[in-house]
Amino acid sequence: MSVVPDMSKHEPFDGNHYKRWFECMLFYLEAIRVNSVLFDDCVPANMAEPARSTSTLIYEKDNRICRGHILHYLSNSLFDIYCSYMFAKEIWVAMRKKYSIEDDGTKKYMVGRFLDCRMSDDKPIMEQVHEYQNIVLEILAEGMVIDDAFQATALIEKLPPSWKEYRNYLKHKKRDMSLEDLIVHIRIEESN
Repeated sequence: MSVVPDMSKHEPFDGNHYKRWFECMLFYLEAIRVNSVLFDDCVPANMAEPARSTSTLIYEKDNRICRGHILHYLSNSLFDIYCSYMFAKEIWVAMRKKYSIEDDGTKKYMVGRFLDCRMSDDKPIMEQVHEYQNIVLEILAEGMVIDDAFQATALIEKLPPSWKEYRNYLKHKKRDMSLEDLIVHIRIEESN
């Protein structure tokens, strides 16, 4: 029994966060078992023939479903661009060419956000920790590798000025902490 993922919260793709949209769509299309049309080498040659084979009919049905779902999860402006494509694979390849190249700049942007991230005393600490975690997760999702100990050490350095004594305490601990352990410690320290 296969479970179809809930796509009700999946935002239409508007040109931003392509990798996230791509992975969610691919997972969904795999779950409903129509993703094969995205990776077939060619469209069946006999699609124009009146007496089409069973495999051609299956391909046509799967293509229609796959194409429909891809178009459904595009913003109106992108829908208008891609609705003229007759095959799901054409849409998939065109979008991949356009948006995965643009994602290359995303890595540089993410690293910049990571380096610029500084915590301040005017916002709740855990809110800022969650923002930091999101930046780290986005970097990891882009395929870049950041060691867990580095993530934790960088977070220590980014703590706000009022946390100076706690930051010094953490820097002098003998044992390295994982990011998750550090976040638990920060949560406890904040409540104290």
